[in-house]
Amino acid sequence: MSYWVKLRDERQTYVVNLDQVNAFTFIEHGRVSFFVAGNPQEIVLTVKSNPHEYRLVLAYVRTLSDGTVPGHWITLKYDRVILVFNLHHIHSFCVLDSGKLSFFLPDSSQEIVLQENPHGEVYRRIYRYVQQVSRNPMDESIDPPSIASQE
Repeated sequence: MSYWVKLRDERQTYVVNLDQVNAFTFIEHGRVSFFVAGNPQEIVLTVKSNPHEYRLVLAYVRTLSDGTVPGHWITLKYDRVILVFNLHHIHSFCVLDSGKLSFFLPDSSQEIVLQENPHGEVYRRIYRYVQQVSRNPMDESIDPPSIASQE
């Protein structure tokens, strides 16, 4: 079932189906933002300017984080923010010889670059996902030692 919310901005009112949003960025106790597909404008809600809408979206994001909503949702602490995004909606991944893994958040131009240290389990989970969905298995020579030893 869809999760529709009405969000008031300074000059506009959006009615958004949050089930169609593929990535959220938030800072606990302050700000949540996301892009709606087809709209280049980032929607930003703050606890001060939009307290009701902020709480609605934050409650929804928490259901994604705790696994209540089905899908391949990932929660990642990255560069002083918390990202919650759906792996199914990432269009491409890049694995460097050094083991770094990079991709762009869905509906955004924000590039994420992960390393096994310090991103640990999230890095390994995304890396395994990339291996599972790729038609041709990735070259084992680029496996970080800890992933190669777990297989």
